[in-house]
Amino acid sequence: MEKENKIELECDYCHLPITEKDHKCPNCGADCSAKIKKYKAQKAQDEEAEKERMIAQSNAIQKAMNAPVKFIIGIAIAIIIFIIVIFVVTVTGVFRGKEIQQEQLNGGYQEEVKQGGLTCSLDSYEYYTYVSDKFPDQYNTPKGYQKIAFHLVCENTGKSKAYLSPFDVSLTADDFPVEDAELKTGMFEEAVDGEASYPLIVGNYIRSNEKLQGYVGFLVPKDKKELKLKIKDMVITMDNPAYEE
Repeated sequence: MEKENKIELECDYCHLPITEKDHKCPNCGADCSAKIKKYKAQKAQDEEAEKERMIAQSNAIQKAMNAPVKFIIGIAIAIIIFIIVIFVVTVTGVFRGKEIQQEQLNGGYQEEVKQGGLTCSLDSYEYYTYVSDKFPDQYNTPKGYQKIAFHLVCENTGKSKAYLSPFDVSLTADDFPVEDAELKTGMFEEAVDGEASYPLIVGNYIRSNEKLQGYVGFLVPKDKKELKLKIKDMVITMDNPAYEE
């Protein structure tokens, strides 16, 4: 403690060392009280400044220590948000998957098939044997074949327009592709009983809540038992009405 009280002070008269406890110089006896009072005031001021500096330094250290914590908290929040987004997307995908599962891509004669907002059915068919010079010979019902006109009804139950053309429709017989007289000749309307009473399915946009109906004609082999009419990704399966062993 004695060492702490020894301050570098000196008497203004004899210039020998004194301490802050000395009100008189221990050497010459001069009055040092005014100098000691001034010294103590300066010392208190310096100590207060040092205290404020230490507080500021401590705050800076604490702020520096808190920065990684805030960064970690920020990263954690970002991860949580990312997980929530993934969860929402996944749940949405599941519900979307259920909607897709609700599509009826396969059906039979006079049954509805569905894809997206498009609902189609094969509700009837007609034989036709009309012969025309406008037809290539292979489409004038060669032996072992039967021309069949399939009547399709397609309704757009979705919110946006759906496009359908004859090129979206194909036929297989016992899994073998069947040629279509209609698309190869462009004369299907005249080919059906020589009249235009059977409108074609032509390339067209179907607006929401509207229907499109018409015929597609195929040259069907009589020795095939099963027919599959494909409309986009939808498949209608039926027995071949012209089947002959």
